[in-house]
Amino acid sequence: MTDDGARKSGTVKWFNDTKGFGFITPEDGSEDLFVHQSSIRTDGFRSLGDGESVEYLVEEGSDGRTKAADVTGPNEGPVQGSSRGGGGGGGGRGGGGGYGGGGGGYGGGGRGGSRGGGGGCYNCGEEGHFSRECPNGSNR
Repeated sequence: MTDDGARKSGTVKWFNDTKGFGFITPEDGSEDLFVHQSSIRTDGFRSLGDGESVEYLVEEGSDGRTKAADVTGPNEGPVQGSSRGGGGGGGGRGGGGGYGGGGGGYGGGGRGGSRGGGGGCYNCGEEGHFSRECPNGSNR
């Protein structure tokens, strides 16, 4: 079942980029609607930002519950998406949204643009080799 076909407006209550789902609070005061990333109309990575204004259609899912479909920004424009780049929070003090900053996206958390652990050795912490090649031993 699809609603009357009219687009509704609401605000993103929360959206977990990692798991790809969240909830929208409808402007009309009705109960919160589930939204899956596959229902977001955008190019590239599909996500929504907490507090973002959106428009959507209401559909009934296979489980009989209503959900948001064809989610867009206002006036069917593009969604803003999450600025976090992941579902893990924006990182701690001064950290960005990158993997190195506690988030889940690119950027390295403001550490000179490095991604992940920076390519250094996990055993001794030096750069230039990996732990499997560590001259200081302790190969696991």
